[in-house]
Amino acid sequence: MLPVAFDAQIAHNHVQWLVEDIGPRHYRSTQEAEAARGVTARLHEAGWSVQHIGNNPVACRGSGRTLFLAHIDSVRGCPGAVDNAGSVAVLLELARTTQATDLCLGFPVGEEAGLIGSEQIAKGWSKVQATQPSLVVALEFAGHGQPTAVDLTSIWG
Repeated sequence: MLPVAFDAQIAHNHVQWLVEDIGPRHYRSTQEAEAARGVTARLHEAGWSVQHIGNNPVACRGSGRTLFLAHIDSVRGCPGAVDNAGSVAVLLELARTTQATDLCLGFPVGEEAGLIGSEQIAKGWSKVQATQPSLVVALEFAGHGQPTAVDLTSIWG
């Protein structure tokens, strides 16, 4: 089977879907739930089996020694193109194109409300995989301007 190339246009379409079709996806909103359902559907289309830890979609192949995360939610009132639809789009396109056999992809919700989804995934990991991942990478694109999320202190400027 030939490798499938990463397609920036497909990733861009995912961003448009999250930002324009769904819009702001704050914690526990219908839009956040819609985005989680859409992420799950796109992972299934890419051939992944998806489990949920709470409302957080997690898809794994193999033992999942590497875990990539990209949070689905956005700050209230913000469409979240940079934070964090861009990261979600990259992971969805990775799901479509990778031939990796030892990888998990997680899409936490409630991150802008205090890292809720990541904490749920960490606590419930044994429901998904028998062993803990040896590497966790959280994709978080960052914009610029005044911080608006929780847990930011003066050291962030």
